[in-house]
Amino acid sequence: MAIQTLNTDGINAIVIPLGLNANAGEQVVISLGDFNVPANTEVYLEDNTDNSFTLLTTAAYNFVPNTNLNGTGRFFLHFSANVLATEAANFKGINIYTDQTERTIVIEGTFVNKTEAFIYDMLGRKVKQYALDTLVNTNVLNVNNLSLGVYFIKLQEGNKQYAQKVILK
Repeated sequence: MAIQTLNTDGINAIVIPLGLNANAGEQVVISLGDFNVPANTEVYLEDNTDNSFTLLTTAAYNFVPNTNLNGTGRFFLHFSANVLATEAANFKGINIYTDQTERTIVIEGTFVNKTEAFIYDMLGRKVKQYALDTLVNTNVLNVNNLSLGVYFIKLQEGNKQYAQKVILK
């Protein structure tokens, strides 16, 4: 168990990968113990294996892994001043994928208001930021200078957010 301290300014823009070591077949419980999170900030656990989000500020996440778990890549903490499900619903019809040949991230869909795309590395550090063009249906983000690996792309339109994992090969 490790304790991490974060600046509360901009906490809603942070995604933290969790490292977890667990044996197959043994029950694992992930919860917030004594924590100090700003008022009106919700903490969500993303399990990208079963594509679920659990609100940790109200309930623990229990599961039994089928295989041994070692390290990061499956679980991520998200902080939000709003409910994630509500925010994600505002981004219906958005498709985000990578073009490995061109080394780009493609965002398909229409945006009415000013929308920005933020790219975060596995440590939750912002590595790129783009203003999306609201006049086109397809925005192509050049990521040639990023290393191979797993990244998170977060779309933000005002106080509405949508996040998705992408893999650059």
